[in-house]
Amino acid sequence: MKRTLKGTKHSFTKHKELENDMREALKKRQEFILFFQPEIDITTMQIVGWEALLRWKHPEKGILLPEVFIPIAEEAGLIFSLGDLVFEQALYQLHTWLSRVSYPMTMAINVSIKQIEDKRFVKNIIKKLKKWHVSPMMLELELTEKILMEKTSFSKKEIQKLLKVGVHITIDDYGMGLSSLKDLMDFQVYKLKIDKRFLQRAPQSDKGMRIMETIIEIGHLLGMKVVMEGVETNQDFKILRKLRCDYSQGYYTGQPMDDASATEFLEKNLAMRELFFQNQLDLPLKF
Repeated sequence: MKRTLKGTKHSFTKHKELENDMREALKKRQEFILFFQPEIDITTMQIVGWEALLRWKHPEKGILLPEVFIPIAEEAGLIFSLGDLVFEQALYQLHTWLSRVSYPMTMAINVSIKQIEDKRFVKNIIKKLKKWHVSPMMLELELTEKILMEKTSFSKKEIQKLLKVGVHITIDDYGMGLSSLKDLMDFQVYKLKIDKRFLQRAPQSDKGMRIMETIIEIGHLLGMKVVMEGVETNQDFKILRKLRCDYSQGYYTGQPMDDASATEFLEKNLAMRELFFQNQLDLPLKF
Protein backbone atom coordinates (compact mmCIF):
# COMPACT_ATOMS: atom_id res chain seq x y z
CA MET A 1 0.00 0.00 0.00
CA LYS A 2 2.82 2.42 0.93
CA ARG A 3 4.52 1.75 -2.38
CA THR A 4 1.27 2.44 -4.26
CA LEU A 5 0.63 5.69 -2.38
CA LYS A 6 4.19 6.81 -2.98
CA GLY A 7 3.86 6.11 -6.71
CA THR A 8 0.55 7.97 -6.86
CA LYS A 9 2.04 10.98 -5.07
CA HIS A 10 5.03 11.01 -7.42
CA SER A 11 2.74 10.83 -10.45
CA PHE A 12 0.58 13.67 -9.10
CA THR A 13 3.67 15.84 -8.50
CA LYS A 14 4.92 15.28 -12.07
CA HIS A 15 1.43 16.03 -13.36
CA LYS A 16 1.31 19.35 -11.47
CA GLU A 17 4.83 20.27 -12.61
CA LEU A 18 3.85 19.74 -16.24
CA GLU A 19 0.66 21.76 -15.71
CA ASN A 20 2.64 24.68 -14.24
CA ASP A 21 5.16 24.45 -17.08
CA MET A 22 2.28 24.55 -19.56
CA ARG A 23 0.84 27.71 -18.00
CA GLU A 24 4.20 29.43 -18.37
CA ALA A 25 4.66 28.15 -21.93
CA LEU A 26 1.25 29.49 -22.95
CA LYS A 27 2.18 32.94 -21.65
CA LYS A 28 5.31 32.95 -23.83
CA ARG A 29 3.53 31.35 -26.83
CA GLN A 30 6.89 30.10 -28.03
CA GLU A 31 7.32 26.50 -26.92
CA PHE A 32 4.27 25.08 -28.74
CA ILE A 33 4.98 24.42 -32.39
CA LEU A 34 3.04 22.92 -35.28
CA PHE A 35 4.12 20.21 -37.66
CA PHE A 36 2.16 19.68 -40.87
CA GLN A 37 1.42 16.39 -42.62
CA PRO A 38 0.03 16.43 -46.18
CA GLU A 39 -2.97 14.60 -47.54
CA ILE A 40 -2.30 13.41 -51.08
CA ASP A 41 -4.79 12.67 -53.86
CA ILE A 42 -4.11 9.03 -54.75
CA THR A 43 -4.87 9.54 -58.45
CA THR A 44 -2.97 12.77 -59.16
CA MET A 45 -0.49 12.92 -56.22
CA GLN A 46 -1.55 16.52 -55.65
CA ILE A 47 -1.54 17.91 -52.11
CA VAL A 48 -5.20 18.46 -51.25
CA GLY A 49 -4.77 19.40 -47.62
CA TRP A 50 -2.70 19.40 -44.46
CA GLU A 51 -3.20 18.25 -40.89
CA ALA A 52 -1.81 20.48 -38.15
CA LEU A 53 -0.02 18.39 -35.50
CA LEU A 54 0.83 20.08 -32.21
CA ARG A 55 4.14 19.49 -30.41
CA TRP A 56 5.46 20.96 -27.16
CA LYS A 57 9.13 21.83 -27.33
CA HIS A 58 9.74 21.57 -23.58
CA PRO A 59 13.04 23.20 -22.52
CA GLU A 60 14.00 20.23 -20.32
CA LYS A 61 11.95 17.24 -21.50
CA GLY A 62 12.39 17.78 -25.24
CA ILE A 63 9.59 17.28 -27.78
CA LEU A 64 6.35 16.13 -26.13
CA LEU A 65 3.46 14.62 -28.10
CA PRO A 66 -0.20 15.62 -27.58
CA GLU A 67 -1.12 12.41 -25.75
CA VAL A 68 1.24 13.51 -22.96
CA PHE A 69 -0.04 17.04 -22.41
CA ILE A 70 -3.54 17.35 -23.92
CA PRO A 71 -5.25 15.42 -21.06
CA ILE A 72 -3.51 17.75 -18.58
CA ALA A 73 -4.61 20.79 -20.57
CA GLU A 74 -8.21 19.55 -20.50
CA GLU A 75 -8.17 18.87 -16.76
CA ALA A 76 -6.52 22.21 -15.95
CA GLY A 77 -8.86 24.26 -18.13
CA LEU A 78 -6.05 25.25 -20.50
CA ILE A 79 -7.36 23.49 -23.60
CA PHE A 80 -9.09 26.58 -25.02
CA SER A 81 -5.92 28.70 -24.76
CA LEU A 82 -3.93 25.90 -26.33
CA GLY A 83 -6.47 25.47 -29.10
CA ASP A 84 -6.50 29.21 -29.74
CA LEU A 85 -2.75 29.09 -30.34
CA VAL A 86 -3.15 26.15 -32.76
CA PHE A 87 -5.88 27.84 -34.81
CA GLU A 88 -3.83 31.05 -35.00
CA GLN A 89 -0.68 29.32 -36.26
CA ALA A 90 -2.44 26.86 -38.57
CA LEU A 91 -4.66 29.43 -40.31
CA TYR A 92 -1.74 31.83 -40.71
CA GLN A 93 0.25 29.04 -42.37
CA LEU A 94 -2.64 28.09 -44.64
CA HIS A 95 -3.08 31.74 -45.62
CA THR A 96 0.62 31.85 -46.58
CA TRP A 97 0.43 28.67 -48.65
CA LEU A 98 -2.77 29.65 -50.44
CA SER A 99 -0.94 32.62 -51.93
CA ARG A 100 1.37 30.11 -53.68
CA VAL A 101 -1.21 27.75 -55.19
CA SER A 102 -3.98 28.15 -57.74
CA TYR A 103 -6.35 25.62 -56.17
CA PRO A 104 -7.98 25.25 -52.73
CA MET A 105 -6.23 23.32 -49.96
CA THR A 106 -7.67 22.44 -46.58
CA MET A 107 -6.22 22.59 -43.07
CA ALA A 108 -7.38 19.96 -40.59
CA ILE A 109 -7.21 20.71 -36.86
CA ASN A 110 -8.01 18.21 -34.13
CA VAL A 111 -10.47 19.44 -31.53
CA SER A 112 -11.78 17.98 -28.26
CA ILE A 113 -15.27 17.98 -26.79
CA LYS A 114 -14.01 20.41 -24.11
CA GLN A 115 -13.15 22.96 -26.80
CA ILE A 116 -16.47 22.59 -28.59
CA GLU A 117 -18.37 23.10 -25.34
CA ASP A 118 -16.56 26.38 -24.63
CA LYS A 119 -18.93 29.26 -25.44
CA ARG A 120 -16.07 31.18 -27.09
CA PHE A 121 -15.20 28.39 -29.51
CA VAL A 122 -17.35 29.17 -32.55
CA LYS A 123 -16.85 32.96 -32.37
CA ASN A 124 -13.11 32.49 -32.04
CA ILE A 125 -12.89 30.28 -35.15
CA ILE A 126 -14.95 32.67 -37.26
CA LYS A 127 -12.83 35.59 -36.04
CA LYS A 128 -9.58 33.86 -37.01
CA LEU A 129 -10.90 32.80 -40.42
CA LYS A 130 -11.71 36.46 -41.15
CA LYS A 131 -8.37 37.64 -39.78
CA TRP A 132 -6.35 35.40 -42.10
CA HIS A 133 -8.76 35.65 -45.07
CA VAL A 134 -9.31 31.89 -45.16
CA SER A 135 -12.59 30.52 -46.52
CA PRO A 136 -14.47 28.43 -43.92
CA MET A 137 -14.61 25.64 -46.52
CA MET A 138 -10.84 25.28 -46.26
CA LEU A 139 -10.96 24.51 -42.54
CA GLU A 140 -11.62 20.98 -41.31
CA LEU A 141 -12.35 20.17 -37.68
CA GLU A 142 -11.21 16.64 -36.91
CA LEU A 143 -13.48 14.85 -34.45
CA THR A 144 -12.98 11.36 -33.06
CA GLU A 145 -15.66 8.70 -32.95
CA LYS A 146 -15.68 9.21 -29.18
CA ILE A 147 -16.81 12.81 -29.65
CA LEU A 148 -19.57 11.60 -31.98
CA MET A 149 -20.87 9.34 -29.24
CA GLU A 150 -20.37 11.78 -26.35
CA LYS A 151 -21.83 14.84 -28.05
CA THR A 152 -24.28 16.86 -25.98
CA SER A 153 -27.17 18.95 -27.27
CA PHE A 154 -24.98 22.05 -26.79
CA SER A 155 -21.93 20.66 -28.64
CA LYS A 156 -24.20 19.46 -31.45
CA LYS A 157 -25.63 22.98 -31.82
CA GLU A 158 -22.13 24.49 -31.86
CA ILE A 159 -20.99 22.08 -34.57
CA GLN A 160 -24.11 22.87 -36.59
CA LYS A 161 -23.26 26.61 -36.36
CA LEU A 162 -19.86 25.93 -37.89
CA LEU A 163 -21.34 23.72 -40.60
CA LYS A 164 -23.73 26.53 -41.44
CA VAL A 165 -20.88 28.97 -42.18
CA GLY A 166 -19.11 26.34 -44.31
CA VAL A 167 -16.54 24.73 -41.99
CA HIS A 168 -16.01 21.03 -42.78
CA ILE A 169 -16.17 18.14 -40.33
CA THR A 170 -13.77 15.20 -40.59
CA ILE A 171 -14.05 12.00 -38.56
CA ASP A 172 -10.61 10.82 -37.43
CA ASP A 173 -9.44 7.23 -36.72
CA TYR A 174 -12.72 5.81 -37.98
CA GLY A 175 -13.51 2.14 -37.53
CA MET A 176 -12.06 1.34 -34.11
CA GLY A 177 -14.79 2.99 -32.03
CA LEU A 178 -18.43 2.20 -31.54
CA SER A 179 -20.09 4.95 -33.53
CA SER A 180 -23.03 4.04 -35.74
CA LEU A 181 -24.04 5.16 -39.21
CA LYS A 182 -26.60 7.37 -37.48
CA ASP A 183 -23.75 9.19 -35.75
CA LEU A 184 -22.18 9.88 -39.15
CA MET A 185 -25.47 11.13 -40.52
CA ASP A 186 -26.06 13.53 -37.60
CA PHE A 187 -23.58 15.91 -39.23
CA GLN A 188 -22.62 16.69 -42.80
CA VAL A 189 -19.31 14.83 -42.58
CA TYR A 190 -16.89 15.88 -45.31
CA LYS A 191 -14.11 13.32 -44.81
CA LEU A 192 -13.75 9.93 -43.19
CA LYS A 193 -10.23 9.01 -42.06
CA ILE A 194 -9.85 5.26 -41.66
CA ASP A 195 -7.81 4.13 -38.66
CA LYS A 196 -4.32 2.99 -39.71
CA ARG A 197 -4.69 -0.34 -37.92
CA PHE A 198 -6.94 -1.60 -40.73
CA LEU A 199 -4.20 -1.03 -43.29
CA GLN A 200 -1.56 -2.61 -41.05
CA ARG A 201 -3.60 -5.82 -40.87
CA ALA A 202 -4.90 -5.82 -44.46
CA PRO A 203 -2.03 -7.71 -46.21
CA GLN A 204 -2.50 -10.69 -43.86
CA SER A 205 -6.29 -10.63 -43.76
CA ASP A 206 -8.90 -10.98 -46.49
CA LYS A 207 -11.50 -10.01 -43.93
CA GLY A 208 -9.54 -6.83 -43.13
CA MET A 209 -9.47 -5.94 -46.83
CA ARG A 210 -13.21 -6.46 -47.15
CA ILE A 211 -13.87 -4.29 -44.11
CA MET A 212 -11.72 -1.48 -45.52
CA GLU A 213 -13.45 -1.77 -48.88
CA THR A 214 -16.85 -1.59 -47.15
CA ILE A 215 -15.92 1.51 -45.14
CA ILE A 216 -14.70 3.24 -48.31
CA GLU A 217 -17.90 2.33 -50.16
CA ILE A 218 -20.07 3.58 -47.27
CA GLY A 219 -18.12 6.84 -47.18
CA HIS A 220 -18.63 7.35 -50.90
CA LEU A 221 -22.32 6.46 -50.69
CA LEU A 222 -22.74 9.13 -48.00
CA GLY A 223 -20.95 11.70 -50.19
CA MET A 224 -17.71 11.75 -48.20
CA LYS A 225 -14.09 11.79 -49.25
CA VAL A 226 -12.17 8.91 -47.67
CA VAL A 227 -8.62 9.20 -46.32
CA MET A 228 -6.41 6.29 -45.35
CA GLU A 229 -4.09 6.98 -42.42
CA GLY A 230 -0.76 5.31 -41.78
CA VAL A 231 0.30 4.75 -45.41
CA GLU A 232 3.91 3.65 -44.95
CA THR A 233 4.89 1.58 -48.00
CA ASN A 234 4.40 1.19 -51.73
CA GLN A 235 2.35 -1.93 -50.98
CA ASP A 236 0.04 0.15 -48.76
CA PHE A 237 -0.37 2.68 -51.53
CA LYS A 238 -1.21 0.01 -54.10
CA ILE A 239 -3.91 -1.36 -51.77
CA LEU A 240 -5.52 2.09 -51.57
CA ARG A 241 -5.53 2.46 -55.35
CA LYS A 242 -7.11 -0.98 -55.69
CA LEU A 243 -9.83 -0.06 -53.17
CA ARG A 244 -10.38 3.35 -54.82
CA CYS A 245 -9.68 5.32 -51.68
CA ASP A 246 -9.50 9.08 -52.32
CA TYR A 247 -6.58 10.34 -50.25
CA SER A 248 -3.43 9.05 -48.60
CA GLN A 249 -1.83 10.27 -45.38
CA GLY A 250 1.34 8.69 -44.05
CA TYR A 251 5.12 8.61 -44.27
CA TYR A 252 5.05 7.14 -47.78
CA THR A 253 3.41 10.26 -49.23
CA GLY A 254 4.65 12.83 -46.70
CA GLN A 255 5.80 12.75 -43.08
CA PRO A 256 4.98 15.46 -40.49
CA MET A 257 7.19 18.50 -41.18
CA ASP A 258 7.88 21.90 -39.68
CA ASP A 259 6.60 24.93 -41.61
CA ALA A 260 9.82 25.46 -43.59
CA SER A 261 10.11 21.82 -44.67
CA ALA A 262 6.40 21.65 -45.48
CA THR A 263 6.71 24.76 -47.67
CA GLU A 264 9.61 23.16 -49.54
CA PHE A 265 7.56 19.97 -49.93
CA LEU A 266 4.67 22.00 -51.36
CA GLU A 267 6.97 23.73 -53.85
CA LYS A 268 8.27 20.36 -55.07
CA ASN A 269 4.72 19.09 -55.44
CA LEU A 270 3.74 22.16 -57.49
CA ALA A 271 6.77 21.72 -59.75
CA MET A 272 5.93 18.04 -60.24
CA ARG A 273 2.34 18.89 -61.12
CA GLU A 274 3.52 21.47 -63.69
CA LEU A 275 5.61 18.83 -65.46
CA PHE A 276 2.62 16.47 -65.43
CA PHE A 277 0.35 19.03 -67.10
CA GLN A 278 3.05 19.61 -69.74
CA ASN A 279 2.97 15.86 -70.47
CA GLN A 280 6.58 15.53 -69.31
CA LEU A 281 5.83 13.31 -66.33
CA ASP A 282 3.70 10.25 -65.65
CA LEU A 283 1.71 9.96 -62.43
CA PRO A 284 1.18 8.63 -59.86
CA LEU A 285 4.65 8.43 -58.38
CA LYS A 286 6.33 8.91 -55.03
CA PHE A 287 8.21 12.18 -54.64
